[in-house]
Amino acid sequence: MGTKFNYDVYFVLGDVNTTAATHDFVYSLPLDKNKKHIIYQGYNGLFSHHKAFSLDFSLKDGEKVNAARGGKVVSVLTANSKNCLTKECAKYNNRIVILHDDGTLAEYVHLKYGGSVVKPGEDVATGQLIGYSGNTGWSKGPHLHFSVYINNIDGTRKYLKTKFKVAESSTPVYLSEKHTYTNL
Repeated sequence: MGTKFNYDVYFVLGDVNTTAATHDFVYSLPLDKNKKHIIYQGYNGLFSHHKAFSLDFSLKDGEKVNAARGGKVVSVLTANSKNCLTKECAKYNNRIVILHDDGTLAEYVHLKYGGSVVKPGEDVATGQLIGYSGNTGWSKGPHLHFSVYINNIDGTRKYLKTKFKVAESSTPVYLSEKHTYTNL
């Protein structure tokens, strides 16, 4: 009679010990300098941001997307061209994920097909071009979905409310739905 041994291995990106209480970084808008864009879905939005501190920037197809914070590119997917208005299409979301030095991650979603100019393993700086906006996945029009999160050990996410430097305020602000902001 033989013995049998089985095991599963998994990993999560980032630092699972990072907490929202220690997260106080101020982000740059993920847009070109001096460009104005409206937030058409804000934190805990009704269409797809349920219980998530995520933002949707209204962008045209093919507009530049820049890193809101420097870090290491850990994931790039831009092979999809499909979109629809239901959650089932989330599997077609084109995205770039960047790991920050505090263990948080930023996700840039709905990029156009082939819309990345970075590769996994590359270091990027704040304001650096990383890709181009699109209308892929669970989307009802061209835009950029942006969120910062901490991965939990079980693979779930804790989304973080993020402050930004904007031309409209001398101090960093939380962005609000239906308001327009300009990148410095």
